[in-house]
Amino acid sequence: AVPQNGGQLCAAEAKAEVAPCNTENCENCIDGAWGVWSEWSKCSATCAPAFRTRHRDLERRANNCGLPALGAEDEYGLCGELESCDKDQDCEVSEWQNWTTCSNNCFGLQERMRQVVKYASGHGKKCEDLSLKDVKPCNPGPEETASQGCAPDPERSCKIGAWE
Repeated sequence: AVPQNGGQLCAAEAKAEVAPCNTENCENCIDGAWGVWSEWSKCSATCAPAFRTRHRDLERRANNCGLPALGAEDEYGLCGELESCDKDQDCEVSEWQNWTTCSNNCFGLQERMRQVVKYASGHGKKCEDLSLKDVKPCNPGPEETASQGCAPDPERSCKIGAWE
């Protein structure tokens, strides 16, 4: 501290000390080593997905020329063979929307859509087997004949032109 009120100055001595370190002989290198793994912890939940951990301590530190212990200090794993936390729920879809107007006056298409309301969970039936889009012909529709203004295009055979 700085002297105050007429106090004496500090003696002019070294304000730091130096001591030797790492004086071990490099010919006798000692590698680091881990101890044994602890038992696995309890699972983080009683249903899947759940996780568990285990730990190990450093049993021996490497000296200045030894190799460090390799590997992780902690390990994490998935608890197997647990029932899913998700309840079994089948996929649910909405009611079909109304059919669209016909896309063309002759030989058009109509379509209707629906959406997924709830996705499947657990072992429930997946949505992939359910159609979200339905399409049908119109003008004429199924079991209808085309009006006179909607005659199909005449048949045309393949015709190969001359090389240019």
